[in-house]
Amino acid sequence: MLDDLRAMTLFVRTVELGSFRAAAKASNLSPSVVSHHIQQLEKKYGVALLYRSTRKLAQTDEGRRFYERARQMVAAAAGAVDVLTGEAASPYGKLTVSLPAAQVRGAITRKVAEFAELHPYVHLKLVCTDEPVDLFAGGVDVALRAGTLKDSSLKSKRVGSVGRTPRLLAALLGQEGRSRSSGRPRRVGLDPPDSSACVAPLHPCRRPDGRRGLRGPHRGRQR
Repeated sequence: MLDDLRAMTLFVRTVELGSFRAAAKASNLSPSVVSHHIQQLEKKYGVALLYRSTRKLAQTDEGRRFYERARQMVAAAAGAVDVLTGEAASPYGKLTVSLPAAQVRGAITRKVAEFAELHPYVHLKLVCTDEPVDLFAGGVDVALRAGTLKDSSLKSKRVGSVGRTPRLLAALLGQEGRSRSSGRPRRVGLDPPDSSACVAPLHPCRRPDGRRGLRGPHRGRQR
């Protein structure tokens, strides 16, 4: 039955548009190809679906009954394809996004908040961590990463660049920041940033200053 779906689609278009030529133009085919598919459908099931004349087409009794059911099947198939191609009325479902911990309060979260506000039926979960994450095992749909990516079968796209500027407290630039024996600058150790992870479902919200933000049930869960 599924093998007949193309012929059914052409039959429905022929009935709705009134001719093989119009159905062929809408399907980017030749009129002879459209006619052939419908003839094969008639031959396979041993019924006549259309009365053909030099001026117009008309449905047989079997053709009218078949058209009503075929139209519903073609519409259902088109709706199924819309779900896969993202042409449905509104996106919905789960979306898990992984970000470095340093980006929790960055510009990217404002973009995520705008997305969540535009698509309220998308259940968004943000995973913020500097630890390596197995995207497959963690069920991550989209991940933001910095640096050179390892060879992978995953699709990637560059979305921007991040610059780094060394900074030092003014108090360390005095005598305490230099070696007393040589006067040369001395290395100052800096503690690494906190790489603890937080995982929480987020919802868009407005901050007191009017800017968009994200709100979760809690600040995060420490691992």
